[in-house]
Amino acid sequence: MLQMTKRTQLLALLGAGSLLCSVAEEAVSPNLPGKYVSWNRYVTCNSQKMAQPSNVFDLQRIVRNAYKNGGHVKGVGHLHSSSDIICTDGIGVNFDKFKKIKIHEDQQSVTVEAGVRVYDLVKYLSENGVGIANFPNIGDISVAGALGTGAHGSSLIQPSTMSDLVLSMRVVTGTGELKTIKGDLLDAFRVHIGVVGLLYDVTLKLIPGYKLHVQNYPVPASKLLDGSIEAMVPNYDLFQVWWFPSTDTAVVSNGTYVSDAEPGNDKWNFITSADPQDVTGMVDTFESVQAARDVGKICKMEAEAEKSFWTKVPGKPAIYSNPQGELRNPAVGFPHDMMSQVCSPCSWDGKVNKIPFDLRHISMGVPLERFKELVQEIQKILDRFPACFPFNGIWFRFSPASDGWMSLSYGRKTVHIEFLTPCRVNKDSDPKLGIEAIQLISQTLVNKFDARPHWGKNGHYYFSHKVRSAVHPKLKEFGQLAKSLDPRGVFSNDFTDRIFHSNPSKLASTVKQCALEDICLCSRDTDCAYGQICVKENEYRYCTYKEEGYRLDDAFTEAF
Repeated sequence: MLQMTKRTQLLALLGAGSLLCSVAEEAVSPNLPGKYVSWNRYVTCNSQKMAQPSNVFDLQRIVRNAYKNGGHVKGVGHLHSSSDIICTDGIGVNFDKFKKIKIHEDQQSVTVEAGVRVYDLVKYLSENGVGIANFPNIGDISVAGALGTGAHGSSLIQPSTMSDLVLSMRVVTGTGELKTIKGDLLDAFRVHIGVVGLLYDVTLKLIPGYKLHVQNYPVPASKLLDGSIEAMVPNYDLFQVWWFPSTDTAVVSNGTYVSDAEPGNDKWNFITSADPQDVTGMVDTFESVQAARDVGKICKMEAEAEKSFWTKVPGKPAIYSNPQGELRNPAVGFPHDMMSQVCSPCSWDGKVNKIPFDLRHISMGVPLERFKELVQEIQKILDRFPACFPFNGIWFRFSPASDGWMSLSYGRKTVHIEFLTPCRVNKDSDPKLGIEAIQLISQTLVNKFDARPHWGKNGHYYFSHKVRSAVHPKLKEFGQLAKSLDPRGVFSNDFTDRIFHSNPSKLASTVKQCALEDICLCSRDTDCAYGQICVKENEYRYCTYKEEGYRLDDAFTEAF
């Protein structure tokens, strides 16, 4: 009788435990939408539901349940990615409740939970007299997202990514185990691309607090070809260049870390909060100019943008300003104000702009020693197919060699090239102006310069096994490690299947005119916009019009 009582008590306890787990599972799955979209509203993710856990035990419970039932899980941050690295068909895990920051007593390191925004972290550190050596320019992204994509700043004498500052991290693996990563294994996890576990928290190396002294100034574009840029980069804590090809000018930005007691509370206005009327006017302007295929006017916009990067231009905020909004160049300020950007609302926010921007990033890392050759090759393409870059020109940033396996700068000094393409409302029938140059530049970077596309930017085509295996020497080893930690593929998705297993993109087979946003390279005319043809030149593919409407014409030459 006593044995039966104990057995009954045991069953009751097991039952209660089971019920507790069930209740807890419901508790971490509030009424959040399962469907979510990227920052620019061009990547849509159809998860089953969105969970919002409160602690690491909730994270483990979610993963173990997926492991048991053959489901999928994906950590979701602030969705500032243009690639489908952010998607899952299973459970999205919202990290908004993981916001703790702890500076250790020796002030040599800080432990940060995954959901903390980069801007909030850097600001908190500055307020406490410490800092981190470098971080991405977009401050709205989460720490987990910054590490996952290898998001970077620009410097050769400082580590240019937060990933290279990691001392240790804790992740929940695909079996639900909480694992501390440090030592030799850390290099595999620095840029995790979301496949080796859910990041719970990370410990980063600190340096004493500082401010940034920075100056922007124009130089002739010839400086990009005579070795001047490569000679300047190692002299500064922050160094970046914006090239505006139609103006034959580049804007150099050099920054030095100075004492946090240095006078100055200036701010970088690379991205600012948007006024709805201004956004509507900008969209309308780009629409009318591109609809008319007016290369000259687009290039005039590029020329105006160039000046705004170093001096005051009417209608645009000063590139650096003091608290009163007045132009400051040189400028001095705290790193969260001078090196990181946040906006509320942002110009791409659906509350401000009802029509999604066709604002896409091309961003890739190329060996630094090929910088001059790269510029020459881009100029050849632009001579053939004139195109202008009216947002921020062609942006060059720099990174020292990294030990992170999936880093864009793994094993080599790197120049990162990035540009944004203009917005279009009806891209299928009337594609962006200069699409030939955009497609040829992107493909040239990969085919000729061993470029590593940024994990959170670019189109689907650049996240294929063919492209990635050619430029990431550790890809196979990284895939094997991911498999060992996630044997049932809890963290797998369409993105990882393409990269590791050569699976074709599911999106490319369903999207008509897939070449317009690099979901595919065109193989037939119907992959391009209505009225365009697909041109095949050796390994290159691009969409154009039979009448060659973007060739250099009188309107372009008269503009300059």
